Amino acid sequence: MTEADTPAVCVVVPVYSTGPYIRPLLDSLDAQEPPEGGFEVIFADDGSADATPDLLEGWAATRSWAQVIRLENSGWPSHPRNVAIERARAEFVFFVDHDDWLAPDALRRMTAFAWESAADVVIGRMVGLGRRVPARLFARTVADARPPQVPVQDSMTVHVMFRTGFLRATGLRFDESLRRLEDHVFMATAYTRAVRIAVLADTPVYIHAARRDGANAGHRPYGAAEYYAALRRAIEIVAAADLPEVERDAYLGRWMRREMLDRLRSEAVRSLPAGDRIAFFAEVQSLLRTAIPTGAIRRLSADHRWWAALAREGEAEEFWQAVDAVGSSTRHSLAGRPATSILADVVSPDTLAAAARTAGADDELAGRGAGSPRTALLRRIRASATRTISAIANRRTHRTLTSWAREPGTLLRAAASVFGLAASVAAAVLAGLSVAAPVAAGLAMVAVAIAAWLANHSTGAVLTAVRQAAALAPAAVVAARDLDGGVALAAGAGVLAVIAALLLDRRWRRSDVRAYPGRGRSPIGWIGLTAIAVGVVIAVIDAWALLGR
Repeated sequence: MTEADTPAVCVVVPVYSTGPYIRPLLDSLDAQEPPEGGFEVIFADDGSADATPDLLEGWAATRSWAQVIRLENSGWPSHPRNVAIERARAEFVFFVDHDDWLAPDALRRMTAFAWESAADVVIGRMVGLGRRVPARLFARTVADARPPQVPVQDSMTVHVMFRTGFLRATGLRFDESLRRLEDHVFMATAYTRAVRIAVLADTPVYIHAARRDGANAGHRPYGAAEYYAALRRAIEIVAAADLPEVERDAYLGRWMRREMLDRLRSEAVRSLPAGDRIAFFAEVQSLLRTAIPTGAIRRLSADHRWWAALAREGEAEEFWQAVDAVGSSTRHSLAGRPATSILADVVSPDTLAAAARTAGADDELAGRGAGSPRTALLRRIRASATRTISAIANRRTHRTLTSWAREPGTLLRAAASVFGLAASVAAAVLAGLSVAAPVAAGLAMVAVAIAAWLANHSTGAVLTAVRQAAALAPAAVVAARDLDGGVALAAGAGVLAVIAALLLDRRWRRSDVRAYPGRGRSPIGWIGLTAIAVGVVIAVIDAWALLGR
């Protein structure tokens, strides 16, 4: 690694209790082809509740270009990023999230392109693993990009590279009072004040990864008021900038499509309790009426233009009735029909007339996913199910269901955890019946396998210990009933299982980053292998106790 007083680029990583999900990033940093002048990495830890900062300090100790800053917990990445900006010595700053990673040649290619283009902001090609990333933006490499010709507005995350001098000259920092869309506020300022924005689209640079536990920051629950207050800030920044109208409306159009209309039509919002759902609609309607010019609405595509007009002029339930009516129709039944004809029986005449004036044209209206009769039927069934759940479930249940819908792996692990413990209990009950010993042994093996699998994907030592202790339950029941001193033997075995799991977790999971599960060729870390070994021992005990007595 080349060292210099002024490295070419500083990789800034805000960190909070990342656990195993930081391993791909560390591997990608080790694999970097260094740019001319070298690079530095700053991990700004926001008061992690686990051993992540200890692991990072051990890793950074052998790498002169890496440092770890420990901070008091602020609850969001803004403060760690701001601290790191002040500490950065490099010519450029590249923000990377702790659970994403970089292509091996990312830093070299990004800095070379930034020097060549003289850009203040450089957006590298993004790849999504289980997450959505902008596609249109990376159609070609552009040294001087402005919307709408180049849709830079499609990328409002901060996972791009900035000229450090630009950040300091403009005083651009993250607003630490925001807990939602702080990146949109930051990027709105950066895009509208940068002299030049460049897009490097040739090969992948930044890899966005969905976490296996569904715990990416964007999946956390949020309220309508805080979300749209932050969005209003971003809109006001763009509206106040000295931009051509068509460029301004490109930014506004992106927010209308993604953060307003698509969100209102999403299952994540529609499955909320009625009060929360209507709060989202009210916030969107307020923005459309007070912050978005009519001209910007009319620049949307025909489909989004009409949904924006309906959200601006109508009532909440009218809007969703229209969504259901169009979404449950077939393309054939919608083709060639203007919006006023399609919606005449769904919304009130006053709303329809006002929406037509706002939209400025009576367009053909396409439904989201409207297709075959079978698709229409499935949409009707799903809409009915959503309304039923909404009527009977509480707020917490809604949030849980939404989280599981976003990350099915979370549902699988939660179900496996419940089933594994249930299998242990069932095996323990059946262990007392001689005729049921084979069934009890089978259930015990299932419980052991689940405990080992979950240990390899878990970041919690206590749950690992509890599951492994529970897996001993069948053998404990047999020992307590049939063996002299069985109660003591069963209690001792359970205590040893818990102690072993906790000690091994402390020894390996919390002292060696390689203990964590990785990707590709090394999916099992030390703690996973240990859990499997402990599981084998438990399996032998269970088999001996249940089948060999």
